[in-house]
Amino acid sequence: MNMSLPFLWSLLTLLTFAEVNGEAGELELQRLKRSINLQQPRMATERGNLVFLTGSAQNIEFRTGSLGKIKLNDEDLSECLHQIQKNKDDIIELKGSAIDLPQNISSQIYQLNSKLVDLERKFQGLQQTVDKKVCSSNPCQNGGTCLNLHDSFFCICPPQWKGSLCSADVNECEIYSGTPLSCQNGGTCVNTMGSYSCHCPPETYGPQCASKYDDCEGGSVARCVHGICEDLMREQAGEPKYSCICDAGWMSSPNSPACTLDRDECSFQPGPCSTLVQCFNTQGSFYCGACPTGWQGNGYVCEDINECEINNGGCSVAPPVECVNTPGSSHCQACPPGYQGDGRVCTLIDICSVSNGGCHPDASCSSTLGSLPLCTCLPGYTGNGYGPDGCVQLSNICLSHPCLNGQCIDTVSGYF
Repeated sequence: MNMSLPFLWSLLTLLTFAEVNGEAGELELQRLKRSINLQQPRMATERGNLVFLTGSAQNIEFRTGSLGKIKLNDEDLSECLHQIQKNKDDIIELKGSAIDLPQNISSQIYQLNSKLVDLERKFQGLQQTVDKKVCSSNPCQNGGTCLNLHDSFFCICPPQWKGSLCSADVNECEIYSGTPLSCQNGGTCVNTMGSYSCHCPPETYGPQCASKYDDCEGGSVARCVHGICEDLMREQAGEPKYSCICDAGWMSSPNSPACTLDRDECSFQPGPCSTLVQCFNTQGSFYCGACPTGWQGNGYVCEDINECEINNGGCSVAPPVECVNTPGSSHCQACPPGYQGDGRVCTLIDICSVSNGGCHPDASCSSTLGSLPLCTCLPGYTGNGYGPDGCVQLSNICLSHPCLNGQCIDTVSGYF
């Protein structure tokens, strides 16, 4: 069975390491031997190593059963020893066969080695000659790398330089045009010796002007306080440009776009509140007073209440009195004839007690509650009794038969 060469080296190293460790720990073992019976086998640890110790003139033996094996790192030690013995036999056989080689083979090998040494010497001399060429004078400029050639040299230039000696400037503005390395966003490319630069417009920055300023980057609260920040195109280099869309109730000052001034909504024309209520301004806001009596709403808008729709506006319903609605109020019409009061309360009255109930002065008035007056001309008068012409005096008063169950006698002053 062939054994791997790394394993053989591992085995030899293990044996050598064991010998070295034995020497290094000799003093310690001597100390132990003074205190422990020399014939007593033992096992100890020293600096992380596991040490097997036997008695004086005793062996370390490993014995297995009929099918057992002694392994080191999964390798069978008995097979390893067998392979070592076989390799030893092969080496002895090879040495014996070398004696029988022709004598001219050794001579040819010697001559070949001599030629090889001579070629190596010549190559080294040629290499030294090449190395002593012009690269030793550092002909390449601006950081170029010099390569020696036969009777010549070659310069590998950095990207910013060109030419045989790397002395000519590369115009990056031309070669980078239209690429991500060119000046972006309207930047102007300026070529310089060994480099280039971009002159950026006020709104951009960076090596290629690829970045744009966000003047609202700090946030709307930091920039506008009570508003929303709107980023604008910069007009002057180094001067931020933005505006603030102020929240309701705030406005900017003449010297700053920040929304820090209170807007007096109550000064607006027309005002935000109803004309019937007072407007109260606060920081960043306002509020309206309550609608007055006779009006309803939130103060921003006040609508007239039609009091006549609710219980006839408080006017009399018996007798019925008309309710008249007015802006913010109402009033009652007069009580109907036969009643007296303010229209809210109407009291029944005697109609004959006022202007004789509308009867003629020479007529008597009689009535019942709620009825029209009854006018009767006095004796000596005739007519319906109503109005100024309701009664006319008779020439013979007895013609009106004023006497009931008696005889009427006409006199100058009347009758009897």
